Amino acid sequence: MKHALLAGATALLASLSLPAAAKDPPRPAVTKPSPEPARPAAAEEAMPGVDPAVLAQCRTEADGKRLRGEDRATFLKSCTEPED
Repeated sequence: MKHALLAGATALLASLSLPAAAKDPPRPAVTKPSPEPARPAAAEEAMPGVDPAVLAQCRTEADGKRLRGEDRATFLKSCTEPED
């Protein structure tokens, strides 16, 4: 009698857990973040007369602010201009 009750209880638990597992949505695939795009070297290198150390410092600041595109170009221009 105990074996019949144990078998029935096991079957009942197994049937209850299967539909719950089937309702879980599939997990999205894990994607690696894409590498940062290369800097437009031509635009930044076209700064004649700018001290390379100053330009490197300005680039580091722009990277820290996560500036891209026109915002980055504007920042680099203002950063490398000599103060009056």
